[in-house]
Amino acid sequence: MNLKFLYFTLLILFISQNVFSTDYIFTVNNGRTYLNNKEILITGLRCSNALISEETTNDLIAHLDEYKSYGVNTVSVFIMGSRYGNFKGYLEDASLNPIYANRLAKIIKAADSKGMIVLVGCLYWGGSTAKWESWTQNEANKAIAKTVHWLSENNFRNVFIDVDNEGMAKRGAGFDNAELVRAAKAIDPTFFVATNNKDFPPKEADLAIHFSKQVKGKPYIDSEATPSNAPGGYWGKYSKKPPLENYINIGVYSEEMKNNQIELTRQHFDLGFGYMLASTWLQCVAPNGPNANPGGDGSLENPGVRWWLEALKGLVGPYNPPPKNVLGYYEEKDGILCLEAESFQKKYSRKHEYHMPIHEWKVEKEKIGFSGEAYVANFPDHRCETCEKAPHSPRDGSGPELVWKVKINKAGIYNIWVRGYSIGGESNGCHIVADDNFVKNAGGTNMSGFRPHKQWVWENKHKESSKPPKIELSKGTHTIHLFGRDDGFRCDQILLTLDEEFIPEGKMEESKFVPVLKF
Repeated sequence: MNLKFLYFTLLILFISQNVFSTDYIFTVNNGRTYLNNKEILITGLRCSNALISEETTNDLIAHLDEYKSYGVNTVSVFIMGSRYGNFKGYLEDASLNPIYANRLAKIIKAADSKGMIVLVGCLYWGGSTAKWESWTQNEANKAIAKTVHWLSENNFRNVFIDVDNEGMAKRGAGFDNAELVRAAKAIDPTFFVATNNKDFPPKEADLAIHFSKQVKGKPYIDSEATPSNAPGGYWGKYSKKPPLENYINIGVYSEEMKNNQIELTRQHFDLGFGYMLASTWLQCVAPNGPNANPGGDGSLENPGVRWWLEALKGLVGPYNPPPKNVLGYYEEKDGILCLEAESFQKKYSRKHEYHMPIHEWKVEKEKIGFSGEAYVANFPDHRCETCEKAPHSPRDGSGPELVWKVKINKAGIYNIWVRGYSIGGESNGCHIVADDNFVKNAGGTNMSGFRPHKQWVWENKHKESSKPPKIELSKGTHTIHLFGRDDGFRCDQILLTLDEEFIPEGKMEESKFVPVLKF
């Protein structure tokens, strides 16, 4: 067999597989943090060096249930190795190092299975040799963008993102944190991004953490909480002794330090702020750690952070996650159902017959006038408007795909409308299919038109048929599928209605449909 053909066959099979189906979705709204739409106060542990090795990654995962029993719901992990870790989670071209990405994926999946959250730390510039001195703002932006793309394509939703630990890259290399946040949002604006420079967070940031000043309207989390009365400063003389390339006083606390740490925890919770313990015990490197095992009472004879976990349990009790994302469907009401394009539940990226690049539906906010939080675009735009010998549009289900679960209360034949945005005649089509039953030129396949160009319009035409697109749906649950047909096409909403006379105009307001849980 031709090896090149085998490679592409395997590649297509791989990227066509269903991505991770998350059970938990982290969101921010009106200055508060939520998990599966239930308000949650972040209580956590900073485990920044957990990706150093397979052993440390597996050790963290093995202790997640124990953390939950004490009230912990969040762990933080860094891609660019933190102090003394020095592992290069990014390659010099700003792409994710697959070794560390795979370890991070294991932690995120394990946390999701337990209803827990992962704070994904990106750049750790100070006190680490993991940084790339050759990087400019451009590479830093790319690293953040590639991180969010990786999270998005894997459907890791039980996460939020710290772009620049303590603003170290801002101070050390002059990188603009607001640009880093914008780079993340440009890839997928449905992820929530934090900054922690020693200032107010930029308007683009969703959360303020650690060093950031607290600002009304944004949640605040002390994501690197330490006692404020450690002799010489907890991360200063108390834990450092150059040229030693590891911490000292690892997991050791005086009674005064412990009492101070517990009181600070209580104060943060009383103010509605999240709190994540940071400790040399959790973050040190071999041969002393990192230690996922909580250890002991913080004494010299029995170091560790179990004393804090026991105090946390007394304050908040064991962590009981909200219900899993089992009601993730849109429900038809009074014969009408409208799907927000960006709220898909499953995503498939594919390389199809006519196009060389891998294509995907990308979440965007660039074209103004969309409804909801965003829309989706079929990218890359390989079949451009002015290209000679442009590849054909896929007329089957080989293009990228999004899936929604829906509940139908009233059986019948539903008329299909799509609110879309076309650049021109080579970007004006898509396919809508029910229950993955793709029949060419039937149902909502091969929908086209979307004129005038360069504005949001509702369309319900087949390209090859004069009959309006319809699908028959029985009472019960179904899946609705959006397949890519034309590159560069944008989709904002998909409307199903039993009323043949109904013609949608503008944005369909949320009162017209009932999303049980948005994705």
